[in-house]
Amino acid sequence: MSTQPKPGMAAFIASFAAARHLLDWAHQSGRLIEGKVLYVSLIDGLLRTAITLDKQLTGDPDDLDRYVQQVPGGARFTEKAIYDEAPAAWSHRREAEGRGRRAVRAP
Repeated sequence: MSTQPKPGMAAFIASFAAARHLLDWAHQSGRLIEGKVLYVSLIDGLLRTAITLDKQLTGDPDDLDRYVQQVPGGARFTEKAIYDEAPAAWSHRREAEGRGRRAVRAP
């Protein structure tokens, strides 16, 4: 088992650092619009990470790289598609947690 991330995932992780660095610059220079765009980019990346982790935890490895990189002719996930899929992954996770717990009754 390799401890190094795949090239697509490594670039995806590096993009978080770059976006955060640019966000600091936008705040320091008072660039509100650029800051908002970078916040949206970070939110999109975090949602993609959450979906990927949910798929790994449920044993549905699918092709996880398709969520973090876009290649010519490959699957494309727009921000809207990610925003639509993230709540479904969250509710699926909450249901799975609920089934695994036993009800605790107060004495």
